[in-house]
Amino acid sequence: MNNIFLTGTLIRAELRHTPQDQTPICEFDLEFQFERRDAVVRETVAVTAWNELGTEVYNQFSVGSRVLVEGLTQIELVPVAENRTIPRLSIRALRVQSASPEQSLNSVMLVGYVGSDPDRKDQESGNVVANLSLAINRPKAEEPDWYSLELWNKRAEVAMNYVRKGSLIGITGALKIDRWTDKATQLPRTKPVIRVDRLELLGGKRETGSEETEAVPDVETQTPEVAPNRKRKATKASAA
Repeated sequence: MNNIFLTGTLIRAELRHTPQDQTPICEFDLEFQFERRDAVVRETVAVTAWNELGTEVYNQFSVGSRVLVEGLTQIELVPVAENRTIPRLSIRALRVQSASPEQSLNSVMLVGYVGSDPDRKDQESGNVVANLSLAINRPKAEEPDWYSLELWNKRAEVAMNYVRKGSLIGITGALKIDRWTDKATQLPRTKPVIRVDRLELLGGKRETGSEETEAVPDVETQTPEVAPNRKRKATKASAA
């Protein structure tokens, strides 16, 4: 499983066609919100919509439109300096529809294999954070996409007790973007991170076979409800 439901504001849109068969592709940037500590932070994520959906998005939504995107995520490594890359998350849209100002969704659902044992950090504030990586195979890709997961407090304790390298897990969480300055290059760095709300053990390790599915103790997360599509007057999108 690899799904995302994300509401945000369309801030750039461009329609192009593939050179071979002229397949339409709409590429747009979506500004979304997430909470960091006690503040609300705005970031952008790149979205692509193919074929009829791409044409529909370009014709139906203008810059500034608020939309709900349902799609698949993928991680790409983008070069930023010599021998250095940064991970960038993008979305391939499966559905794009109007969203009201009150509607707010930021939900990522992933199933994959854990790349390393959870790394625990105890903060001076008393909070506990566990970080781990999750590998998800992408069709036609030689290497899996690696996602960074972040679990706090009780969820972190659960991960430390139940999750090991090679574990098959399912998670539900929210997308956020971490920013910092690289100490070696003094260049700004970014990394997409999924803050986990729900964790579930789904089977055995890759190298050890299977075992019964086990739901670990955690806080319930509701499945996002997608509002029915609402038709809007077609307006041509403009590129920023």
